[in-house]
Amino acid sequence: MPKIINNNYYPIEKLLLMFREHPNLVFVGNDSPFNQFPELVKSYEILLEAIGIDFSDFHDEDKRLEGTKILNQLTRDEFINEWRPIAHRVELDDSGVNAKVRYRNVAYNLTSKGLDLVLKLEAHNDAERRHNDTHKHNTLMRWIAGSSFLLSLVAVSVSAYLAYIANQNMQLNQQRLEIQQQQIKSLGEKVHQQEEQTSELGKTKKADNK
Repeated sequence: MPKIINNNYYPIEKLLLMFREHPNLVFVGNDSPFNQFPELVKSYEILLEAIGIDFSDFHDEDKRLEGTKILNQLTRDEFINEWRPIAHRVELDDSGVNAKVRYRNVAYNLTSKGLDLVLKLEAHNDAERRHNDTHKHNTLMRWIAGSSFLLSLVAVSVSAYLAYIANQNMQLNQQRLEIQQQQIKSLGEKVHQQEEQTSELGKTKKADNK
């Protein structure tokens, strides 16, 4: 099982933000039997999870021991204050009769020192988030502007290409028309020559008959 609190690993910021987010966490008091409060194991898991500890191999008692080290360190550093909520459990007394037993568990509030640090952290995180949001917005706007320019460029290119194709088609049609006109003219000239030849031939036959 890893040692959680040492000189190099004490993420105060994460712990205080966790208490800010979960102000109603309750932990088992030193004079309370841990097995009487299985629902409070979740509080220790939230505490360990806040600082990125993998507790999958921990027994419940291990979670309590390591979590208590963290809570004691935060208390000594005056970031949190302890208070003792009362909890009741129905247990069998020495005579075998159900009896209502009172226990004092442990909960914590942020001190003024802890709250001041949390507020500074939240302000810093908000400023960083706004900066990131602004950067993302500016990046998106630049991308949109660049995309619009590219789309405009593509539209102009397509229009120019279509105009070029239309001009080529018009020239091709003009060439086809000129070829057809030349063919018609050539055909007309051939017909005219044939008519003249026929006429000359007719005149020659008439002369011979005379």
